[in-house]
Amino acid sequence: MKVKPTNFLYTLSRIRQKAYAFLEEEMAREGMDGVAPSYGDVLYIVERKGPMPMKEISRYTYKDKSTITGTVQRLIEHGYLTKIAHPEDGRVSLVAGTDKMRAARPAIMRVSGGLHKKLFAPLTDGERETLFALLEKMNDSL
Repeated sequence: MKVKPTNFLYTLSRIRQKAYAFLEEEMAREGMDGVAPSYGDVLYIVERKGPMPMKEISRYTYKDKSTITGTVQRLIEHGYLTKIAHPEDGRVSLVAGTDKMRAARPAIMRVSGGLHKKLFAPLTDGERETLFALLEKMNDSL
């Protein structure tokens, strides 16, 4: 289907669906049980920023705290994250990465790189720059 102004959101949705299907298949191939593609941003933030409260994860990922709570719980159940006590406030728990999360980093990078390569292979450097500039303008308008 040709992308037109009347089906732009549909096209974005299809790209997302295809990207998630690719990620799910590749993550399964890498043996990453319990990690849905939508969990990647949570793992990325915790890995980059270190232990933090769920409220902060929610802020960084632009996701509702209830969504983050469920995601974090599933990642804890599968051994990628853990909760630790806040060193200054006993009422707050911090979400931290585990050794399993750190060990999965190379696989996550391979899968992510594979998707990046697949998505952008048909584009020239100039087309890619234009695409991102236009998407940024659209994002800023919302």
